[in-house]
Amino acid sequence: MEAYQLALKDAKAWSKNAQLVIVTSVDDDEKELAGNTGIRRKWNLLFADVSKGETLLLSISDGSITKSSINKEKIIENNLINPDFMKIDSKDVIEKAKKEFQLKPGITWANGYHFSIMNNGNQTFITVTGLSGDNQFTQIFYDIKTGNRISYKIQPK
Repeated sequence: MEAYQLALKDAKAWSKNAQLVIVTSVDDDEKELAGNTGIRRKWNLLFADVSKGETLLLSISDGSITKSSINKEKIIENNLINPDFMKIDSKDVIEKAKKEFQLKPGITWANGYHFSIMNNGNQTFITVTGLSGDNQFTQIFYDIKTGNRISYKIQPK
C-alpha cells in the first residue's frame, strides 16, 4: 500500500487517467530476511492509460522512485486494479502464509518472501511467494478485499 501511495503521485502527473495494473516486490540485498514482516525495500508498479495505449513502469527503492519508463502497451481494462478494493497488503497476509503453509523465505530462486497485487480479469488478489516446508516453490493467493485465501500453488518435486 505504501509503494502504491508513493507511486500514485508520479503516475497521475504522467496521466490523469493512470490506473494501476500490477504491483510486485523486487529482489534486494536483504537476502533471506527480506519480506519477513511483509515489507520489502524495492517494488515495481505498472500503471496504464488505456485511452492512450501506454504504460508507465515505476521502480521504488527505499521509499523513493528510482526509475520510470513509458511504453506503448495495450492493457485489457478488466485487468486494471480498482484501488477501492485494496483493503489489505503484504503486512496483513505474511503471517497467514507462514502459519498455513509453513512458508519459508526463498533462497536461490529469489531472496526472501515476495508479494504481488494483480487482477486476473475476474478478481483482484495479493500473492505471497516463498518455499513450502518441503522447500518447494509456493504461491498463495489472497482476496485483496477480505484477506481470505483464494487458492495456492505448490510446485511439484
